[in-house]
Amino acid sequence: MGGIAVSIEKPNLNTKMPPGDVWKLSACLKIMTICFVAMSAIAGAALGMTISLRSDMDELRARLATLSTPSPTPSPTAAVAISTSAVAPAGFTAVSLFDGEWAPGVQMPEERSDHQAVFCAGKIVLLGGLNISGEAVVTTWSFDPIIETFDVGKASMPTARYRFGAACLDGKVYVAGGYPTKAAGDAGLCLTSVDVYDVTANSWAAAAPLSLARGDLALAVAGGRLYAMGGYGYAYPYPDPANEANEAYSPQTNVWTAMAPLPGGGKGDISAVEISGTIYVPGGWNGGFKNELVAFDPSNGTSGTWDTNLAAMGRARGDKALAVLEGHIYVIGGEIWSGKVQPCAWDPSTTCNINALPIHNCELYSPSGNAWTSFAPIPNALFRFAAAAANGIIFVFGGQGHGQVAVNTVSKFLHAQKPDVYLHVKQ
Repeated sequence: MGGIAVSIEKPNLNTKMPPGDVWKLSACLKIMTICFVAMSAIAGAALGMTISLRSDMDELRARLATLSTPSPTPSPTAAVAISTSAVAPAGFTAVSLFDGEWAPGVQMPEERSDHQAVFCAGKIVLLGGLNISGEAVVTTWSFDPIIETFDVGKASMPTARYRFGAACLDGKVYVAGGYPTKAAGDAGLCLTSVDVYDVTANSWAAAAPLSLARGDLALAVAGGRLYAMGGYGYAYPYPDPANEANEAYSPQTNVWTAMAPLPGGGKGDISAVEISGTIYVPGGWNGGFKNELVAFDPSNGTSGTWDTNLAAMGRARGDKALAVLEGHIYVIGGEIWSGKVQPCAWDPSTTCNINALPIHNCELYSPSGNAWTSFAPIPNALFRFAAAAANGIIFVFGGQGHGQVAVNTVSKFLHAQKPDVYLHVKQ
């Protein structure tokens, strides 16, 4: 059998490196040494800055803790004051410090407005709304808040709708009311139907309808039940019983039950959020945009009770979006009155306010302090858009801008962990 001969030569250890190569090696070693020393210096400086910053924050917290009162009384000549309380002294407004910043997100596959976004079963589910042509759609999209991608292949809604309510309960998204077409919305021909989307099964089913047809209503969940609040009734009647309508849905019995009506005659153009079993409903519209905040406690008695003695927002608005982070309510953008009037469509002899003016303004509510502060304004002025919070980030989807039926932009608010430090600016 043949073989392969291999010859291994012993290296010559006495071989000298040419002088030019010795110089090159020496230069490389010197450069590497200098780089190592420089990197060590930079790392040391960075560590020093980090320690210094942490020390400064600890010192700031210590100084704030020594304040005689949470919200001190500034001197008559003071232009600003700083405290640990969101409650501003008389004659001052409050600004939350270190709140975070806005950043652009991945754009939506298509333009949408008057739709809903609900965080449910680990995904943000985007539903219905109007497209760029002003048509109501049946689309169901799933957005992954971690890798920020859209899945547009989800089962479509049984009924097209826009300006409806939506909320998540036990891994299912409930959609209720709204308008099936743009023409129906203009005439106020709203729906009573309620559909239920199982996020995991990617399937739709019907639930018991609302007792009263409504659009521009709010849906929220508390104590294992779904609550449908406010809105506008069929054909926009006046007075409108839908404004103050409030009913609770039990998924066990598939029955809606009347609850305590919204106070002050109620309102539409609203959203609602739940914190610690209480449902909060800021702003809205009823004859004009409102800055009020009302809260519903469904556990108080058989019909629940409303709290109307809460601090008002700094800006009256409707058609805004809400989100909850760390026990605070974030109110984003919205619609305000333009300051102008025009003849009403249904009665040219009377005048109506010209609204549809989007704003950048954002506010934050602290239930523990019953106080509002402003936070970073959203880059694009929007109303009739959708928002949802997931993994400490607020995502804002689509909406209407200045003269735009629908946009496909996505913005995200990156929340910053912060001490309770507030700047109060003289009005």
